[in-house]
Amino acid sequence: MKAKFVSLKFPKAPKVNSSSVDIEGPDFSKISRLSEKVNFVSLKFPKIPKVNSSSVDLKAPDFGKTSKSSNIIPLNFPSPPSIVVSEVDVNNRFTNRSTIATHIQIVPLQFPAKPLVETTSVDEEVYLGVKREEPPRLTPQSAPAASSSYEEQEEKSEKTQITNELYDFIERGVGAFTYIKATGSTVIVYDEKKVGIQSSLARLAAEMAKIKSVSERDYDPVLISNRNSLNSIKTDEAGVREGIYVFDAKLFNDKESDEIEKAFEEAAPSLMGYGFKVFIVPFNAYRKYMLHLTSHFLLIDEELSRENKKAIQYHLTKELLTALAYGASGLDADFIKGKSYDALRHIDTSFNLLYITAEKYLKKKYGPIYDAILSEESPVGVESSHHKGLKDVIVYHLLKNEGLNLEDIKVEQLSECGNTPDVQATIDGKRVAIDAKTSFHKDPISEIKDAYRKYSQCKDEVWVVLRPLPALLYAKSIAGLLTLEEYDKLQVLIPVRDKKDEKSVKLIPFKDFLKEVRNAYKQLTGAS
Repeated sequence: MKAKFVSLKFPKAPKVNSSSVDIEGPDFSKISRLSEKVNFVSLKFPKIPKVNSSSVDLKAPDFGKTSKSSNIIPLNFPSPPSIVVSEVDVNNRFTNRSTIATHIQIVPLQFPAKPLVETTSVDEEVYLGVKREEPPRLTPQSAPAASSSYEEQEEKSEKTQITNELYDFIERGVGAFTYIKATGSTVIVYDEKKVGIQSSLARLAAEMAKIKSVSERDYDPVLISNRNSLNSIKTDEAGVREGIYVFDAKLFNDKESDEIEKAFEEAAPSLMGYGFKVFIVPFNAYRKYMLHLTSHFLLIDEELSRENKKAIQYHLTKELLTALAYGASGLDADFIKGKSYDALRHIDTSFNLLYITAEKYLKKKYGPIYDAILSEESPVGVESSHHKGLKDVIVYHLLKNEGLNLEDIKVEQLSECGNTPDVQATIDGKRVAIDAKTSFHKDPISEIKDAYRKYSQCKDEVWVVLRPLPALLYAKSIAGLLTLEEYDKLQVLIPVRDKKDEKSVKLIPFKDFLKEVRNAYKQLTGAS
């Protein structure tokens, strides 16, 4: 029987623009020939809305089982939400766009600014006084603010970044000495072939005694060069008293060497104990009589340390010690006219001349007026000669190099912070608090942090003035601190001779100070 079909009448179908829809052509390869004999009648539907679906990427439908004569009416959906991929920071700040179809419309989404994350490599263990097995080897760096332009970041980096080239050679040489213990015994082993090096080691130990020891006494090194001086260091059952003891290599080459060696062997166990004690010993004597001893902190010349991997190593050459002496003296050019292992022996006399120069100038020019300014009592009580000397240098620098008048400088006066900086002044329109730090009984890092915490909330800049030798000993940690964003108001300054006029004194930024020492080291080593 032949089927009868009746046409249904519907409103005219809408005209839909689908030219931009990405639809693959139907696959007619599997259509049966019998299907060609089927008669189809168009269905009429109500008019559908016209929708622009140009940005929709639809997978091509499979019409493999339909007739060639079918009319295909596309399905239309609302426009998809816009999704940003061009501004999302995934790995390299830019998404790989090669995987995105060109017909998809990409509209940026607006996200809040990325939070600032600081990725510094500053050695926090040094700040906290945590015991380390070996000296740190870190490169200070900081993350720039997300809102800064590239040019601003470059300018900031130039001002704050201190490259490891400026301090690595110093750190390798003397960084180990910052681990000398505040209490207990430290043994420093030296190579007796490096004639005179024990004098420089004694000066470094004496500086660490000022920083680490809680005692007010000065630890002048005691030279043990004969049998009598060796016998004198053994005081009672409690052992050797606090101090720094330098054992001369010649002691063990004496005519009475057998008796001296016996006395040293008997005295060696009493060297250990509590209190600040440093023993500077030639390698042969240490290896023969002290190698079995425990309960002491050991520093040893890098060239001698192959047999003791647990010891903290230092690396001091004639050139490095001479460059350090040049820096520690306040850039006294006489120190780099020659080079020697005992170069650090005479730095104090040279550096103290900076204090004298500043004081003479101020007394001569201002007389009683300056005396009245300095008569303000220090809030910490009795003032050391070094602290007063640093304050003199600060005021001298402000007058001669910053062009200030004496009445514009406040010394030991209460600030708007509610505390008393050593010196206050307005420099180039900025309110500056300046503190002199001697590094007595406190390391430079702690001193810098304390000063910054006190004054940064109410001052535009905080200047911390350090003596050169502590600054060299803690060079790497100071360099790292200066790169931190949270210390953006900080300047660390070092008193030195003015190279244009060696009879004058000035303060220079820590970075410039390191450059001067590095250049001297290169000159001494013949490096380009």
